Amino acid sequence: MKSTTKQSKSFTIFDWIKAVIDTKPSWETFNPEQQKQFNNYMIHRFLSMNPKYIEVVNYVQGLNIQDSKKLYEVYCFM
Repeated sequence: MKSTTKQSKSFTIFDWIKAVIDTKPSWETFNPEQQKQFNNYMIHRFLSMNPKYIEVVNYVQGLNIQDSKKLYEVYCFM
C-alpha cells in the first residue's frame, strides 16, 4: 500500500554544498527537518577542501558563527 503523505527530501552534505556554492536558495525554502540536517562543522570541512575557498573558510571559522541560518547566509554570499 502506498503512502499518500508527501515526504520531503532529506539533504546530504553534498546537497548542502551544492546549495551554498551553486543554487543559493533562501534558508526559508528549506523545511525544518532539512534545516536541522545542516551541519556547520561538515560545511566548513567540505568547503575547505577546495583551494579556492580555504581563506574564506578560515576567516568565517574565526567569526565563530553558531547559528546555522547565519552561517548558511554567509557562505551563500561568497
